[in-house]
Formats: sequence, C-alpha cells, structure tokens
Amino acid sequence: MSDRAASLPRELMAPKSFHEEGLRDDQGTRFLLLDGELWFVGESMASRIVHESSPPYCEATNANAENRRDKAYMELIAWTTIHIMGKVQPVTVHGGPPVDKAAVARVAKRSIEQQHAWVRERMRIIKETPCG
Repeated sequence: MSDRAASLPRELMAPKSFHEEGLRDDQGTRFLLLDGELWFVGESMASRIVHESSPPYCEATNANAENRRDKAYMELIAWTTIHIMGKVQPVTVHGGPPVDKAAVARVAKRSIEQQHAWVRERMRIIKETPCG
C-alpha cells in the first residue's frame, strides 16, 4: 500500500508515514483498522492525502461551486483509495465517499496518463473554487 501511495501523481502529496490510530499522537496520519478490513486503512490514507493536497477550506461563493468542489474532492478520495489498494471497493464493504463508485472504478482502469489527467482536473476544480 505504501508503494502505491508513493506512486501517486504529483498533485497528490502523501505524508512520509501513516500509523494505526492509538499508536502515536500525530494527528492526521493515523488510520483505523475496522473489522480487520484493510479497505478502511486505504480509505483513511486516501482521505488524508487528498486533504493535505488541497488548499485550506473556505466557503464557496455559491452552492453550485461548493457542490462541484465537494464532488471533485470525494471523487479524488475514492480514486486514491482504489489506487492505494490496487483494487476496487469489495462488495462486502459498505459506505465510503458519496460518489458514483462504478464511474470512479472505470477511471482507475484507464491508462496512467488518463488517470493523472483526471486527477489534475479534479485538483483544478478544488483549487479554483472561488471563496465567498
């Protein structure tokens, strides 16, 4: 998982390390291992990576801009999780970012260049959302 996290496109910056919750005090780089399912570890890592790669939150100028940014943010978490895990979300795991998981899974099957372009587009949306 850490090797795949290290191979993310340059727009997504992974912390140098992650630690299971409760082992250290460092906020933000911890992950939860729920029900012995590694998917939640990957999702925790992906969430932190997208958070660290995004500008500080500000309220958008309007609801459409806010919804567009939120969708791009959640899609990035879903894609980053697939990338880190090397597979799509197992059918036995429920929840996760509220996105079209099948659409994000299709992106993950594209060429690496196409995937990176998709990531860049979502990061552009996040970074260029006007603040109110």
